[in-house]
Amino acid sequence: MAKQKKRHIPGFYHVTFSSKSRRGVLVGTVKERVAFWFETIAEDKGIGLIEYFIMPDHVHMLIRLRAEENLSYWMQLLKGRTAREIFKEFDWLRMDVGANRLWTKSFGSSYVPAEKTDVVLRYIRRQEEIHRNRPG
Repeated sequence: MAKQKKRHIPGFYHVTFSSKSRRGVLVGTVKERVAFWFETIAEDKGIGLIEYFIMPDHVHMLIRLRAEENLSYWMQLLKGRTAREIFKEFDWLRMDVGANRLWTKSFGSSYVPAEKTDVVLRYIRRQEEIHRNRPG
């Protein structure tokens, strides 16, 4: 039986994904360049990237999806192109993550009603504070 593609309803999505093996490589210049490529690719491809925050080992995003768009396709494109460009710039990073992948294959997403986007935006922007205050 063929696997059905997950259909997403138009609207806003809070998306999270991590670096391969949750390696803390998204820091300093690498973080700056990942941000550059997220913005460049989103603009070039018309991805509705509203907000994002890069932590050392994972990323949070708020993405707006139109009716004809597929979230899985956009994430595959965004993660794949970003990884390719980052590995061109930082060839040593391939060895540091121990794989030919910058990101894990999967991502998490949850639908955000339009009236709740301000709550998610605050959450995304406060990631450093949230993680700093977590026990352990």
